[in-house]
Amino acid sequence: MVVLSPLTGLFVDRFANRKWPLIIGLVAQITATGLTAAATNIYALCFSRVFQAGAASILWIASLASITDTVGSGNMGKTMGVVGPIIGSGAFLGPMAAGVLLSSVGYWWTWSVAIAMITLDLLLRLAMTERPQRADCGMTTANAKPMRRIEEGNHDTPLAIAPDPKSCSDMAEGHGSKDDQQATQLPEPDPTTPLLPNARSPHSQLSEAAAAVATQPLSNMRYFFLIFRQRRIMASLLLNVIVSATYNSFNTTLALHVEEVFRWGPRQVGLLFLALAGPSVLCGPSVGWVRDSIGVRAPTIFGTGLATLCYVAIGAAASDYGPWKGNLDAAKGIYIGGLVMMGAAIELTAGICIIEGTLVIDGLESRTPGIFGPRGGYARFISLTSMLYPIGSLVGPLLSGSLTVRFSYLVMNLVMASLTFLCFLLAIFFIGSQRQVLDQQEYDRLSEGR
Repeated sequence: MVVLSPLTGLFVDRFANRKWPLIIGLVAQITATGLTAAATNIYALCFSRVFQAGAASILWIASLASITDTVGSGNMGKTMGVVGPIIGSGAFLGPMAAGVLLSSVGYWWTWSVAIAMITLDLLLRLAMTERPQRADCGMTTANAKPMRRIEEGNHDTPLAIAPDPKSCSDMAEGHGSKDDQQATQLPEPDPTTPLLPNARSPHSQLSEAAAAVATQPLSNMRYFFLIFRQRRIMASLLLNVIVSATYNSFNTTLALHVEEVFRWGPRQVGLLFLALAGPSVLCGPSVGWVRDSIGVRAPTIFGTGLATLCYVAIGAAASDYGPWKGNLDAAKGIYIGGLVMMGAAIELTAGICIIEGTLVIDGLESRTPGIFGPRGGYARFISLTSMLYPIGSLVGPLLSGSLTVRFSYLVMNLVMASLTFLCFLLAIFFIGSQRQVLDQQEYDRLSEGR
């Protein structure tokens, strides 16, 4: 997925309708799952698993891009608050269901259930009606925001006006408000205005510039160059990697640590992982509502700060430091409480990269309509998150295991706490900032050689 995600983002953004990438991905996933089930040697198994990873990359990116197109950036908090727990529960329930089915009905029936579920998803996707995207409702003046302004002597003239998304969808459905409909009507011609404007007319030049902006999207290379210049996006991408690494660090150390210190077995370890994942399922929708209400900055700051404290408490439990030294029951309570609060902290930071990315992309699009082409730039950005999150999932367990073996469990948790504290600083200074994302000089540089 790390290698294929960028290519998948380019592939998905070439389709005006997200339906077809999803169908292609589902068909590929059915084929790859069948090949994995039928593999009889290591080479066939490796090929089928790589095939599965490619299909999963298409499904992941196309699904999130379709969701973003449908709900818009203003509702991404609530949406990710619902989608995130569903994805997380699937990751936990999938292996458990596979184990139960394997012991109950056998190998081939277990794989048949998986293929049947993907086939059901394909049928539902074929039956689902795609919402029209990017309706061409014209440039309004009543509800629009100016992209950028050019000084003409003492006059400040807008280059182009971006249409309001709500009015676009209303008029596309045929029930726009009276004011919106009036705003889109052409003004009455002025008898003193020439039919053919002068070549040197600033209005004519601005119209030509606006048309060029709206019809010449950035190339893929310049798209990523522009995205990587946005401090909010770079901070959210780094935060995404660190959160992935710290969350997955529990996979290699938690079970061994509690077995050695608390003498807990597999059942207790399973309950600890449930305590870590439970807050995400229970608090996801409410956290999403808070994000859409007050913004993503405050929840992210609180979540990263809470995660820092939780790592310190989890590492210090059952160690030789702290007032609970020698009290094993108090250490157990602190450890369990730290895991529960860590689950809540992770939920406060989950999905922040996608939310921030869609907000910044919408800001760029509103200032320069058409800069990302008629299909937008969501899929290409989501491909970045899909590439970086697995990197964190790989680095986190390796780092936590190495630090625990080399030093101690406490030192490992202190290192993780320092990483989450770095996320805390990133959230304070960059997440949700109101920086002008595309200024005049930057736009002129990107406009050359689109």
